[in-house]
Amino acid sequence: MINIPKSWYAGCLVLIAVIALGVFVIPQVIEQQRSRSTKTGSIPVVNNSFNTVFSGEGPSIAIDPLPATVQVGILVPIRIRAQYEAGIASLVVLLNDQSVHVPDILPGQQALETSYLWKPVIEGSFAFRVIAQGMDGSSSEQQFALAAQFIETNEEIMLEYVAQEDVNPAAVAYGLGICFKQLSDANPTLSEIKPGDVILIPYLLNKQPITDCPTPDQFDSYFPNLIGAQIGIITTSLYPVGEPYEIARGFGCHQFATGRDNDPRCEGDAAGPNFHAGIDFEAKQGQPITSATGGVVMHAGPDRADAYDCTSWQGSDEPKRGFGNYVMIRKDDLEFYYAHLSEILVEEGQVIDGRGYLIGYAGSTGCSTGPHLHFEIRRNNSPIDPMEEFFNADD
Repeated sequence: MINIPKSWYAGCLVLIAVIALGVFVIPQVIEQQRSRSTKTGSIPVVNNSFNTVFSGEGPSIAIDPLPATVQVGILVPIRIRAQYEAGIASLVVLLNDQSVHVPDILPGQQALETSYLWKPVIEGSFAFRVIAQGMDGSSSEQQFALAAQFIETNEEIMLEYVAQEDVNPAAVAYGLGICFKQLSDANPTLSEIKPGDVILIPYLLNKQPITDCPTPDQFDSYFPNLIGAQIGIITTSLYPVGEPYEIARGFGCHQFATGRDNDPRCEGDAAGPNFHAGIDFEAKQGQPITSATGGVVMHAGPDRADAYDCTSWQGSDEPKRGFGNYVMIRKDDLEFYYAHLSEILVEEGQVIDGRGYLIGYAGSTGCSTGPHLHFEIRRNNSPIDPMEEFFNADD
């Protein structure tokens, strides 16, 4: 007779218990968890205090509440807001350490709101990181995770999308198989939407996309505040090139040419014989230029009044005359000139609500030897020093 040790029996019992646990118990637990999330069609909302981790001393980062579990194949708008008094230099969204979204930021921009539309294609858990860097070199980071799975439900959910300039919300909805009428029904004030506003997009999970919607380009004119319109406030900086800023040439008399050679106002001035009626801010080609104050746009186009021809100037772009392309905004008894622009985004007669509105892009048109912004203020058609009487003036 074979003598079997008692320890062998004990090992067999443990093995049998493990097999039973794997075959009978664990599948039931998994099925129970699955039925909890799919039986009612509910999508639990993330408790951000547990799902996100914030670190750093730089810009504050806020992420709107997200579903804890998202549906595979469905676009998920991830809405991100950042704010920093010293100005935001950059923001990047990383998905599993790969850069997936880098919004444009103006120099010195203090507040940013952006949406990243993420569409999971497989089930699994996904790690996100949002990293923001301040103009002062500081940085901060927000981390969160989302799980994607196939959810068996016909529940309608509302996707939140942040309106963007020159992006037709009807096109965003159309890409999800949502017709304009459905979008309009969900947003009673849709035609009044402005950049930064939240649009609700009704979405029925697991439905077949509608294929007979009117094409979204038919509705461009329905969004006057978005499509080809004045953008909202994009910076709180008083300076039209943002902050920090550099001045290439100040107001007053200079030795080198300014377009006003041997001006009587500089006769006998030790600084030089050439008068500069404004200040030149350093700016890169195409850099956004914003309004320093509100008012009415009195001129938006090429300089037709200045007889000074700059055809021979190296670095000058068309139109090669005076201010080139420029914008003049009048407020009370002051006129604000933004000159040498490569592109103008406002129209004559348009009312600018205040500081920080995008009005054009820097360039080198007119009497200019390289990209910059000539900023000039006139009172009763007489130039005044912008630094002393506007930027540094007491309120």
